[in-house]
Amino acid sequence: MLNEHKSIIQPLQTNTPIKFSYRFLQALFAIEEGFEARQTFRSPSGRARLMHHLTKADLQLAMTLQVGIQTVGISTYINRHIIYLKLKELFEVPVNKDQFYASYHKFVLHKLILETKEKYMGTLSISLPSYLEPDGQLGRFILLPSLVTRKAFTSLSIAVQKLYIYGCGQQGDERRKLLQLNFSKLGQLIHREDNSHIRKVLEQLGSTMVIDGQALFSIARVERNLFGEPKAVFQVNAALMPRHITGMHYRSIFPAKKSYRRLIAQIKGYLVAIGCESILDWQNGQGLLQLAAMLKDKSQSVLRYVMARIKESFDMDGEHPEKAIDRIRLEMRDKGAAALLAITKETGIIRFVKERKREDFVLKLNGFMKPGFRKLCRRALLTLEQQHALPGAFNTLDYKLSTLAAEELELNVDLHTFRTMALAKRIDPTAFKDMIMDAGYRMREGESSESLMQWMAWEMDKLPTWKPIPDPPQDFCLATYLKTMQA
Repeated sequence: MLNEHKSIIQPLQTNTPIKFSYRFLQALFAIEEGFEARQTFRSPSGRARLMHHLTKADLQLAMTLQVGIQTVGISTYINRHIIYLKLKELFEVPVNKDQFYASYHKFVLHKLILETKEKYMGTLSISLPSYLEPDGQLGRFILLPSLVTRKAFTSLSIAVQKLYIYGCGQQGDERRKLLQLNFSKLGQLIHREDNSHIRKVLEQLGSTMVIDGQALFSIARVERNLFGEPKAVFQVNAALMPRHITGMHYRSIFPAKKSYRRLIAQIKGYLVAIGCESILDWQNGQGLLQLAAMLKDKSQSVLRYVMARIKESFDMDGEHPEKAIDRIRLEMRDKGAAALLAITKETGIIRFVKERKREDFVLKLNGFMKPGFRKLCRRALLTLEQQHALPGAFNTLDYKLSTLAAEELELNVDLHTFRTMALAKRIDPTAFKDMIMDAGYRMREGESSESLMQWMAWEMDKLPTWKPIPDPPQDFCLATYLKTMQA
């Protein structure tokens, strides 16, 4: 969902080939099918550029997309700048930012890239419609050697670069295959009309040493076809071509926007810790995105408050994520109120607000100022617990656990004495009952009665005390009560 898989975000090594979708390559070259029309478009900088003409920037962007896109042809929670940073990381001599943005805009116009603005994050989700086959699978692909990212290659003319990439696409894994192309067709591909210019491009591919004394083409010659017209006969230099290795990672996925990436990781950690990780999978991660958008620029106390509210919602009735998040969003719509709400959670005074009155309480918080509010809540809590709260336990029966294991334990251990001690120490009944369950398991595993009593005595010292149970009148309003105490 979120572009963070550990195995695919490592920087691409300089010798890593580029796995390129052949279908996307065909769509890329199809841009030039109408080049004679000389149609132009306005780049983001305002300059007029050719709509049906491939540039060096187009090739660099195309290769960057192949490296950074996910295997499903989609990348989420990014922006254009993140793609440009990947391009700069990938190429030894990258095109400048203006050239990149012009190419990106051209790709959008030609529908090589489809953009969608993320509803909650404000970032982009991009997809490459021509990346996968119609059945949703990655079909034929080619491997471009890493040399295409180096200065020795990118400094060559655009005609040379296009013909080499075209040749790689046609050659595939057939390393001894001879490729043939009539000059009429080749001229359209590299935008050269004069035969002497076409010959020069072909010769350059067969003679220019780009790396380790090797040329891009091992064969590059001109012959005549059946009609006596010139044709190019060429072969991609197999010594430079990589072989596909199953399991090798050919991608270095675009990372999600940094600020969101950090926040999302933190939210995921909280959700797992409180046992609400089901939100992570809800609607392909939409719940996680909504939470990230809600908590952007919020304090840690607000983050903890939201996580506590989510846990409450799930503990109470297993509430649907969408409903829970919508309700919390209403509570968080005012930044100042959100900070005050977090304080009421930290101090515990929020327990005196009934769930159905929570939204009304949030609205009334706008009348308070943050300075001094924590101290006011703590002072009010002491009074409320005396006036409008019930004790956590009334008698020893509140500590009695009615299970078969507890009844068996009762036959071997004087649990009444422990219940009396728990009442005197104001121990939380739920925590005490959990301890009794553990003691029952210990007994069934063969632990002696004496050892059990000793363990329980020690364990009771670790148990939390109970908190008074809020029991305010039906018409009680906490906001009004706090204003009265503030006066």
